[in-house]
Order: sequence, then structure tokens, then C-alpha cells
Amino acid sequence: MTRLINGKICVRDKLITGQDLVVRQGRVFLEERRSDTKDEKTIDLNGSYILPGFVELHTHGASLFEFTAGRYDLQTKSFQSSEGTYEKELPNYVHMRTSTGVTSLYLGTWAAPVKQLKFCFEQLKKYMDSDRNGRDGCVIKGGLLEGTFLNPGMCGAMNPQYILPPEIEKFDEISEEPRLKAGHLCKARIRGHAIPL
Repeated sequence: MTRLINGKICVRDKLITGQDLVVRQGRVFLEERRSDTKDEKTIDLNGSYILPGFVELHTHGASLFEFTAGRYDLQTKSFQSSEGTYEKELPNYVHMRTSTGVTSLYLGTWAAPVKQLKFCFEQLKKYMDSDRNGRDGCVIKGGLLEGTFLNPGMCGAMNPQYILPPEIEKFDEISEEPRLKAGHLCKARIRGHAIPL
């Protein structure tokens, strides 16, 4: 059992002080402060804040890793996107995101060739199905197919060459994985396109 003392506990609508956060058998409890804690592992937070874990609903990568393209090589000035690249970089990325307080996340793509989208979602599924998901750091909950179905006239930084008509068949071709979500479909519908759901 571990007791965290002298922390400021942030909850939905208030800040709790004067109570301890106790971790017992993998569960977290809020308890009245006790003076007799000699048989417990105690961590004095010295007024630091205790925040809940955060869910990152929309992320593409960091530290030279980008989910759609792979790892950027500074020497060749190009992206490397082999299976080995994803096997190495997905664990590195979730470890890095955990250090920022993220406990789970969804990785998103940008508009890219269908072959590349299929490949990166295959790598994501492989990692999510492995025992490493959650062990390396935060848990990857799924992926977002983002950018692919935008209105070509409103695609911002996305390459219009890879914008597709919003068709469920194209979505299924990219991935049949149920943990894959379609990002920006509402924008496609708003622009006058319909997607049978």
C-alpha cells in the first residue's frame, strides 16, 4: 500500500486538501489523514497537485514520429515507415505521452494514399493486440481516420490528392478494425455529402 500525503487533489469541481490518496491493491482511495503511517510506504507531495489521468482524443505523434508517415530521419530528410519502425516508435511514443499525464489515447492519420493508411492501421492493430499496449505507458484505445473524407475545397493542410468521397466502402477498405473511428465525417456531411452509417 502507498499513501500520498500533503497533495492537492483535483476533482471535477473542487480541490481537496487535508486528505490522503491511498493506493491499495491497484485501486485508489481517498482517506482521512493519519499520523501513524510507519507500516506504509508514504510519499510526501509537498503541496503538489494530483490530477486524474488524461485521455488524448486526437494526436498524430511527436519526437520525430508521425503516425501516418512513420519516423522522420534528419539525415535523409525523409520518413521511414517499415514494420520495424512502428514496432520501435509506437512504444516510444506512448511512453513519452505517459510522461505528460496521458493514460490513454487515439492516434489520428492525415490524408494519405490508401495503401499507407491500411499499413499504419495494421501496425496500430498489431500493437494494440499485443501485451505491450498499456505496459509501455499509456493505452492506445484506437485510431482516427482523419482528413481522408474532407471536402477537397476545405481540406486545409491535407493533400487534396488523397481526399476521397465519403463512402463507407472506402472506409471499410482502409480498415475493418472496429476500434478505428472516422474523424471529420461530420464536416463531409455538412458539405452536402452523405455517408450511410
